[in-house]
Amino acid sequence: MTDKMKVWFKKERVFVYLLIFSPGFWWMIFKLPLIIKEWFNFPYLAGQKLTSVYTEERLVAVGLMRWANMDVQKNITVFSKLVYNRADIFVDEFFSYLSFFSPRLYFQSGDGSIFSPSGVDPVAMVLFPLFILGIINTAKKGLALPFLILLVSGFIAFLAGTKSFSYLWPVLILYIWFSSRGFSGLNKNMQRIFSKLYLVYGSFLIFRMLWLN
Repeated sequence: MTDKMKVWFKKERVFVYLLIFSPGFWWMIFKLPLIIKEWFNFPYLAGQKLTSVYTEERLVAVGLMRWANMDVQKNITVFSKLVYNRADIFVDEFFSYLSFFSPRLYFQSGDGSIFSPSGVDPVAMVLFPLFILGIINTAKKGLALPFLILLVSGFIAFLAGTKSFSYLWPVLILYIWFSSRGFSGLNKNMQRIFSKLYLVYGSFLIFRMLWLN
């Protein structure tokens, strides 16, 4: 181990500890061949996603919403034209993009597919309060890079058009990293208590994942 690695490990030892006892991390290790295969499929998936933005069905739906807001003279109102237009599709896509960061994807049990840990939390649920605290602490310190990496990582998964941990693993790792920042904000006594709790709960989740798989 080089000196730089020793320095990094000492600085990020809490992050490493939280990562090692996260089911999502071991799921990525065990499913690595499938993940790599899915990466090679990204150009096709992204192409499908981009062509699906302006489909005939979605444009027809916009038109129907416009006509549903006609005035008594059977004219489309200015309000309807402003609200229901092609830009409305981009607004819809933007909120779809934000859904890729939903904590529910990471702190609740996976859906059991090959692209999500089966029956367990990808990130241990007990980390959620620390995750929130870590985001606040990171924002207070004015660190923009973690948030930028988070947004770009989520956008890659969004382009693939699937909430698959084959593409969302960078977001998962960043959520664990934010949790480690929240852990650092606890007092020493709380850190000791939480470390023991996390060891037990994280071990349970990993063994449960292995059993269900």
